[in-house]
Amino acid sequence: MEGASDCPVNFGGLCPKGLGYAQIPRDEEHRTTKPMYRAPGATTWQEISWDEAIDRAARALKKARDENWIDTETINGSAVKVQRTDAIGLIGGSQVNNEECYQLTKIFRTLGAMSLDNQTRVCHANTPPAMSAAFGRGAMTNPWYDLKNTKLAWVEGSNIAECHPMGLKTS
Repeated sequence: MEGASDCPVNFGGLCPKGLGYAQIPRDEEHRTTKPMYRAPGATTWQEISWDEAIDRAARALKKARDENWIDTETINGSAVKVQRTDAIGLIGGSQVNNEECYQLTKIFRTLGAMSLDNQTRVCHANTPPAMSAAFGRGAMTNPWYDLKNTKLAWVEGSNIAECHPMGLKTS
């Protein structure tokens, strides 16, 4: 893991998350390359095949779904068909693109899951309304490297030195 030296924003630097990832050993001695399983109550892990790992995961998912399935619910005194489960949830990552997010949502809705969320919404839910009010657009208005062209940057409610340290390398 290394920064892109030709990037006009970070000039090859890495953010703390990237630096932390870069410090993880990549050799076979330190890296798990096969599925591992630890039985309930066991203190050691054992290597299992990919087929067994996928089978175990699928069975656990189906068991959680089947044991917690809600077919009908009483709403205003009437039985309403809901066909869902509260035992399964999904939280996507900020690196999941729109197509992957759509696919994950379809899969988990098909399983009856109701609790679906994404890390991007959690971290950036307040950004679009604030930017829309301030700039008339709910998205980033300038690239990071444009900071070097400003006379004043007012940052309120955030510490960009901690949250976005690579942005400070442009000034």
